[in-house]
Amino acid sequence: MIIKSEDITSEKGVYVLFLMCTKKAEVRVGCIGRISLKEGIYAYVGSAYGGGGIRKRVSRHLRTNKKCRWHIDYIRRHMSFCGLWVTTAGSEMEHRIADMFLKSGATVPMKGFGASDCRCESHLFYMRAVPEPPVGIAVV
Repeated sequence: MIIKSEDITSEKGVYVLFLMCTKKAEVRVGCIGRISLKEGIYAYVGSAYGGGGIRKRVSRHLRTNKKCRWHIDYIRRHMSFCGLWVTTAGSEMEHRIADMFLKSGATVPMKGFGASDCRCESHLFYMRAVPEPPVGIAVV
């Protein structure tokens, strides 16, 4: 799936990056440890409240050749992009979406992933397929 950066809003908000892993891999994620990636869909819930908003943050996540800065950067090169949800609702949506994934049966492949600044168990989830987005969340 190919997405153009101009198709992504530059407003501030919350996004869910869906990635497909087609080959098992063991990856070290910064100082939080190693993750065992298995085949399937991974959803990463993030927020973009800095300059450039969602467009700038997601455009960075879509690149695979970059210096690792965030947890997602470590696993991104092992996966292909397969979907994106965005919302300009408040920052609490990041945590609501993470909670929604947990309640829907998604599993947490690594505790603390992407959630070092909040109380969520994780912001990375493993699932069999990309779900339908909740009301108020756009598919890009």
